[in-house]
Amino acid sequence: MVTESEALADFVPDILLARLAGASPVSGAVPLVAWFGDLSGFTALTEELATSRAGPEQVTDLLNSCFAEVIDSIRRHGGDILGFAGDSILAGWTAAEGEELGGAVRLAAHCGLEAVGTVRRFGESQGRDLSLRVGVGAGTGYLMDVGGDRNEWHFVAGGVPFVQMGEAQEIAKPGEVVVSSDAWDAAGPRLRGTSRGGSLRVSGVDVDHLPGHRAVSVPDRIVIDLRNHVAETVRLRLEVGGGSWLAELRSISAVMVNLPKLFCVDQNDRAQVERAAHIVQTVIHQYEGTLNKVLVDEKGTTFVCAFGLPPRAHVGDAVRALEASLGLNRQLVEARIEHGIGVATGRAFCGAYGGVGRRDYTMIGPVVNMAARLMKVSHNEVICDQNSAAASRPAIMLGEPRRVDLHGFAHPVDVYRALWTDHAGAAQPSSIKRRVIGRERELRQLTAWLGALAHGRTSSVVVIDGEPGIGKSALVHELVDDAAAFRVRVGTGGASELESASPYHAWRDLLDGLLGFGPELDADARAVAIAGRFESRPDLTEWLPLLNAVLGTRLAENATTRAMSGTSRRSSTIEMVVHLLQNLAADQPIVAILEDVQWADSSSWALLGAVKREVQPLLLVLTSRPEGLAEETMTDLLADTATAEMTLEPLDENHVVALAADRLGVDDIPPEIARVIARKSEGHPLYAEELAFALRDRGALSVRDGRARLLMNESALAGLDLPNTLQDIVTSRLDQLSSRQQLTVKVASVVGRNFDDEIVRTVHPVSMTIDELEAELDELETMGLVDRGTETTHEFKHVIIQEAAYELLAYEQRRNLHKAVAEYLEGHEPLNERYALLAHHWERADDPARAVSYLERAGGTAFSKGSNKEAISFHRKSLSLDAANGRFVTDRQRADWYTQLGQAHEALGDLTEADTQLRAALHYLGFEPLNGTVRRVAGVLWGLLVQIVHILIPIVVRNPKTDEEAARLARAARVFALLGELSYFTVDLIGFPLYNLRAINLGEKSGHPVAAGVAYSSLGYLVGTLRLKRLARRYFRMARAAERFEAEREVTERVGSRSLADLGPGHLIAVALSESTYLL
Repeated sequence: MVTESEALADFVPDILLARLAGASPVSGAVPLVAWFGDLSGFTALTEELATSRAGPEQVTDLLNSCFAEVIDSIRRHGGDILGFAGDSILAGWTAAEGEELGGAVRLAAHCGLEAVGTVRRFGESQGRDLSLRVGVGAGTGYLMDVGGDRNEWHFVAGGVPFVQMGEAQEIAKPGEVVVSSDAWDAAGPRLRGTSRGGSLRVSGVDVDHLPGHRAVSVPDRIVIDLRNHVAETVRLRLEVGGGSWLAELRSISAVMVNLPKLFCVDQNDRAQVERAAHIVQTVIHQYEGTLNKVLVDEKGTTFVCAFGLPPRAHVGDAVRALEASLGLNRQLVEARIEHGIGVATGRAFCGAYGGVGRRDYTMIGPVVNMAARLMKVSHNEVICDQNSAAASRPAIMLGEPRRVDLHGFAHPVDVYRALWTDHAGAAQPSSIKRRVIGRERELRQLTAWLGALAHGRTSSVVVIDGEPGIGKSALVHELVDDAAAFRVRVGTGGASELESASPYHAWRDLLDGLLGFGPELDADARAVAIAGRFESRPDLTEWLPLLNAVLGTRLAENATTRAMSGTSRRSSTIEMVVHLLQNLAADQPIVAILEDVQWADSSSWALLGAVKREVQPLLLVLTSRPEGLAEETMTDLLADTATAEMTLEPLDENHVVALAADRLGVDDIPPEIARVIARKSEGHPLYAEELAFALRDRGALSVRDGRARLLMNESALAGLDLPNTLQDIVTSRLDQLSSRQQLTVKVASVVGRNFDDEIVRTVHPVSMTIDELEAELDELETMGLVDRGTETTHEFKHVIIQEAAYELLAYEQRRNLHKAVAEYLEGHEPLNERYALLAHHWERADDPARAVSYLERAGGTAFSKGSNKEAISFHRKSLSLDAANGRFVTDRQRADWYTQLGQAHEALGDLTEADTQLRAALHYLGFEPLNGTVRRVAGVLWGLLVQIVHILIPIVVRNPKTDEEAARLARAARVFALLGELSYFTVDLIGFPLYNLRAINLGEKSGHPVAAGVAYSSLGYLVGTLRLKRLARRYFRMARAAERFEAEREVTERVGSRSLADLGPGHLIAVALSESTYLL
């Protein structure tokens, strides 16, 4: 097992490790060779990938792959990785005892040539134009520790070799190694090349042997020293989950400080660098930022800083970054140290990169490049980008924007000079018991409806609408608590954005609650309990399997339910649920609560409308965001005078303050704090609650023994950079959690707003028992981040918390977690109930093939249940994933999707779109419908001729040679039959016979004429009108044979067709009516 010391050792150079371990006294002045390798082409690659949300992570993956071999080469040549700077590596060689530097120079040059070739080959393998240019310098360097504030130290290597190294590297072209004149002299004639600007472009070098890497033992006793030299972020993240969980996507403000005249070449330089480092570190820490690294090269000494890295992330980090930069600017000017400061704000990949045995924690993304460019155009001032300017107003006074050209950026950019500030800032939150405040009137009205239901058996419908976090759920939870005092049956459920296309998903928990079903009740026990509710309706017993879709039972389908599909199946399922609720309501009045109906699927909406009409006595309570009010069923509900609408408005000032006090667990709060909360929250309850926690955790007030005390004067209070958005403050709260708690919240965020504890435990990267996880979730519940659902589930208190946690995950972490969740669900859930959810997780796991396989099944299931809108959504998603990933599915699959899209659009009454989709299906089956009147009429005549031949000389009909060809023809027959049906509704007098004849001829040619299904009925209708009774009987007989098609399993599997019964019982009735009309 890797010890803490060994894990931390990866983040420091060997030369420092040896010093800390006492194996080497090397420090101060030391002869050494400095080596700098810079990747050319990487900035352009970074900009290219920046358009992708996963861009920074992709850049890091490429860097890791590329750097791994370069690091290996450096170590084999006896070098030491001194540090990293974005897409560059800094290395050093010291001479072996009793040897001159010449041998070290030759090893460094040889390593450079090998690394150049390695990078070139890597670029070619990735299809990228990447190259390495290497600069080498030699002489007396200086090794020292700088900083020291809060006992945090940064190892710095500087001096003449590093200045020479930087100058040589500037001379080098991509793919070249250049050594300085001093290094050239030290290496002697065994180093070959051509002179360039006083330096040597290396073409060859002779080395005796490669010394290999000299490993340094890492005793546990140096763990404290290692901690002091490794970033706090790394130390905390290594506590849980290993190094892979260092990676995050974060919004940061990068601050780059350059001292262009300080190179550590002499004692005075070193003293100035130490002084400047102390200033930079102290000021950055004062504003709760992070000093990431210190570098020395030909450009001077550069400090790389950031605001927004864990555990010191805050809302308003751009303000902090500019405040700190202005403070630095003042102190550096007073110290007469020439400098430039650049600040940029944006999203970056923050994590570890490097190779085996040597890594570094860094930030990668365009925002870091921008800060570095701004630093270069700054002279004793603070220059920031547009993002920082927008995020810091009005706290920071800025000059007028000026447009400048920056190296590496395709277009000029607007930059701003930061002038002054009068702000300061720091900290974050937790939670307590909740009660409804400021909604007394609404609660009284709900209680009145509850009483009318319980005592007068009077039904009511209530719609509670409002913005996220405005208090809808709190009001509903209070109603549920109050209902315990009445003799009513309560069920609560809700829609989920994640399952917004899953039929009836909004009703599952509600029905479980009304029926008293707990999570421990298996499917068989559920079936027995439900069957008892239908004893008074034996005529519906055969329909019980329809409830599988709503209640999670697993009753075997029977002939009756198999004969149902589409609209008929949905209407029958709704009838079953309505009867079930009527049966329950006969015993006790029902309170049915559905939350977040803006995410409800069409089947859930249809069921809701039926329940509202037919179930009595019932108190139906719906909650919705404003966008949900436009849904057709909701519009009808609100138009009904029997429906009451409650629109929750922001709270008044007194109620906001009372709510904040309640959440803090005190009776009242100081008036200074009250004014801040009332002003900033603007009456938003959730925001007011989070502000209260933020003020407490930033040291503005203390809470002890049920009392709140003010700890800041009003001036300091006004200077706090309090959050402007809920997303900001939640992210800030998450950063205050322990590393293990953060990891648990992130893992749970992948599972969903509502998550099963066992799934989280199983996919969690840190092994733990369920009791350990429950204890952790209890802590998070106390902090107000999650709430308990059932004994085995939890849910995020608000979707904003889940989203903020999810956004912190790096894309590779998301992919791995989604994959783990999908695999868990595949092994533990009834798959037919989780097709859409599995598709979601496999898509996020970047496995489009498996995502499509579940989307395909979800689409088919939705269509068979009459959820046509959802079926369309699933199939369109499948087509989109197929197109975006190189069209990996077969034409047969695409044809099936387009066929079902056509049927779903037809069921919704959109006949034009149905025609378009069915024609697309024909295209993928290798057929095209005829266009133009002349061609279509000719097609009818040809179809008649073929059909006459089939009837008179059936022996000439030759079946296809392969099952695959039979399946293709049968599918085409089915599509032409559907087009024929459309032609009937659109009164296409030519299309009707054309498509039906084509369907029948192809069906008969396929060897499975019943695949033509409805076409036989249509043609029977047509020839019946011509009084050709014998021929009509033939077609009606074939139409009835199609009814039995479902039973022919082998044929179904071979041709993949749906039976006539799948078209609905209505068609069978049409067959019977046509026969009675035309054959009697």
